[in-house]
Amino acid sequence: MKCSLFILASHHSSGNVASLRFRGLVKYLDRDKFRIFVITRKPVSTESLVKLDRVFEVEVEGEVFSRSSGYRYLMYVLLASYWRKFPFRFGRYIRNSWALNATNVCDGLIRAEKSEGRTCVVIGTFCPLDALAAASSVAYRHDIPLIQDFRDGLGFEPIGAQSRAAIWAKAALEKRLCLNAVCLTAVTVPIVDYLKQRYISDRVRYLPNGYDPSDFDKPDSYFGRVSSKYFGRAAFSGKFVIGHFGQISVSDPTSLETLRRFARCLENMDEIVQSKIHFVFMGKLTPVEITILSELKVSVSVLKSRSRIAAIELMRRVDGLLLLTGSRSSVATGKIYDYLALSKKIIHVSRVHNEAQRIIAGRIGVYHYLLDDLADAEVPKIDWRNIVDGSMPETPAPLEYSKVVLARNLESMVIGLLENGVV
Repeated sequence: MKCSLFILASHHSSGNVASLRFRGLVKYLDRDKFRIFVITRKPVSTESLVKLDRVFEVEVEGEVFSRSSGYRYLMYVLLASYWRKFPFRFGRYIRNSWALNATNVCDGLIRAEKSEGRTCVVIGTFCPLDALAAASSVAYRHDIPLIQDFRDGLGFEPIGAQSRAAIWAKAALEKRLCLNAVCLTAVTVPIVDYLKQRYISDRVRYLPNGYDPSDFDKPDSYFGRVSSKYFGRAAFSGKFVIGHFGQISVSDPTSLETLRRFARCLENMDEIVQSKIHFVFMGKLTPVEITILSELKVSVSVLKSRSRIAAIELMRRVDGLLLLTGSRSSVATGKIYDYLALSKKIIHVSRVHNEAQRIIAGRIGVYHYLLDDLADAEVPKIDWRNIVDGSMPETPAPLEYSKVVLARNLESMVIGLLENGVV
């Protein structure tokens, strides 16, 4: 019997890094075993995404809670979390909340599937909170298995500055949203360990992000020509090019201090080595980050954010890939898997031993530097000569992080839950 899998992921159609988590997984799920429904939000981005084969993507109107959207959307999430009948009783009157709209849309779809005698499973994925609340409400109403997925920590290492009261409130809300879940999945080992300590350990699974092998099968002809032309400029002639792709402090505010300390390392770089290196930063950077980079004495180019295809073609043409992480132990930014899929040197700069370091540790061509809380007078040393002059053999992409393998793991997990009688 086929299982109807309902995934509530507001970012699924956004085209950003967060959207790749379940977009990549459902792409490789066995259609003979699953009917797949993704309840998502209408995209703001104009970037067109390839429609996935035999996946019913339902784009729902409404705002999700964020600092910019306002606290009334948080109120809707809290009401839906602590009074699970709220979306069904009042959703028709409150049309601007994605959490309430998504709950009612999912409710109708589940009714239709159950009327056909199909088994249903719901997955909610955080961020944002709205998806967890919607998944919890609809699973509770229909008494069907619920899987809550954590792409970031909610009660553990939440993003941004947090007061003690805020951390306590998030932990309490997390507990409520996980109360009726039969399984919890998390993207990093530290979050998995935290969830195992707080909840029944047998209910917690490790489901990392990964790379889609089809993204790296063959170069894109158009963006390949554009990238080749860009790197053919005189500024790159004979240089060892190191690229950083994606956000820095926008995704993890603690990474800003890492960038500052990394800039201090660059200021003390040997002049001969300095003449051999060029840095390329491409992605959504803040004004503060752009200022730091503009003040560097080394050769640097800053590019605006481009499409994922364009970014991958640029990654193919650099000599080394730079990864900057902050002081959160659970960080494993999505770009790390793209970096691993390419046979390139990886320079990882961090302030703590974290999940990103664990993932890339022991692999060929990885250089890890810990810039911890050093005194201002101390300048950490990075062996740039070894990075520039050291050889880099061709290395295969790690299969354990392939979306094909991870999709099989998700299949086994869902089928195992059903066979163990959680319905």
